[in-house]
Amino acid sequence: MPLIITILLLLIITRIAGEIAERFNQPAMIGEIFAGILLGPSVLNIVSINHELTTIANLGVLLLVFLMGFETDIDDVLDGFGRKNIWISIVGFVIPLAVGVVVGEIMELDIMRTIFIGLCMAITALPVTIGILTDIGETHSNVGKRIISTSLANDVLTLFALGIILSVKNNEGENNIFNFSILLTLGETLLFIVSVFIGWRIIRSAIRFLYIPSATVYLIISKLKGKESLFALVLLYVLIFAALSEAIGFHFIIGTFFGALLLNQEVMGKKNFEQVKSTASGITMGFLAPIFFATIGLTFNVATLTNWTMLVVILAAAFLAKILAGLLGGKIAGMTLKESWTLGIGLNGRGVIEIVIANIALGNGFIGERLFTILVFMGIMTTLITPSLLKLAFNMQLKKNNTISGLKNS
Repeated sequence: MPLIITILLLLIITRIAGEIAERFNQPAMIGEIFAGILLGPSVLNIVSINHELTTIANLGVLLLVFLMGFETDIDDVLDGFGRKNIWISIVGFVIPLAVGVVVGEIMELDIMRTIFIGLCMAITALPVTIGILTDIGETHSNVGKRIISTSLANDVLTLFALGIILSVKNNEGENNIFNFSILLTLGETLLFIVSVFIGWRIIRSAIRFLYIPSATVYLIISKLKGKESLFALVLLYVLIFAALSEAIGFHFIIGTFFGALLLNQEVMGKKNFEQVKSTASGITMGFLAPIFFATIGLTFNVATLTNWTMLVVILAAAFLAKILAGLLGGKIAGMTLKESWTLGIGLNGRGVIEIVIANIALGNGFIGERLFTILVFMGIMTTLITPSLLKLAFNMQLKKNNTISGLKNS
């Protein structure tokens, strides 16, 4: 099938499927993945993955991660690693990772497949989490804020873990000792982290002490003759970070995220920020992201779901691991039992980032098609289940608070 006809068909079906998903209070990506499953080898088998679709999908990944970083404030990242939140963040990452490794060992999988099961369990997709909390009106509640900061911290930790794995793979060779490769990778990771935060401090200092008003930035941009010059410059800036990330052995999404993270309203000015965000969101959510999620569905092959024991074990372990992490992390941070329970449920929405991680693992040969299908299924199911359970948990917490308040008043 010609590429343009393929894209047209994918966009029509993903738009319809995404609209249906949103009408059932689910992320559009769920419908878009199911659209790919419908058109792919699992059902109709009329569209196949090819190099052109893969390239477009990679652009979708880049802009999805760009939007995620662009909408995230670096102070929120620091908050996720500050004070008592650091214990919730660490436990929320380490326990699911450890549970995934244990599951892989029990299933007698090799080390790489075992690690990626753990990473996919450890992730909590920030965009999905924020969407769920916004829908139920709990974004600014105490538990809601901790779910968001922990989700963000888990995303950052998972991205760096992915970068270390890919860098070790790239640095390994006939003349390299494995231990040296790991040390080199850790050094590169530390250098990257330090560079990001030094860059942020320099930018913030320039804004505060040298006073570079956003109006000046806008004036410079307005002198350029090209269309969408501001978006083009921002995208160029982020692509430089992505290229540097790949140059030191990380995946491009890591550099993309942190490059976009350094840009916010304080740096760009509200008008410029909203303009870039609107342009990026239109291109991404209207075109590139649906193609990416559809290609996930095209790669998903129901025929490979033959190991039902592994599927059930991974799905159950993934959900329970986050619940356990919430209970333990919340206890350490001084939260009540019901607040900790709510926290654990809220950390289960894996969504887009987990699927991106699984896709990278498949593309690099770390996992096979069977495990990829199971991990995608796990990401979809935890994203589907989380909203209703989280709403129920918040309602139970509210009912308890009202009961306590009534007893005090009486």
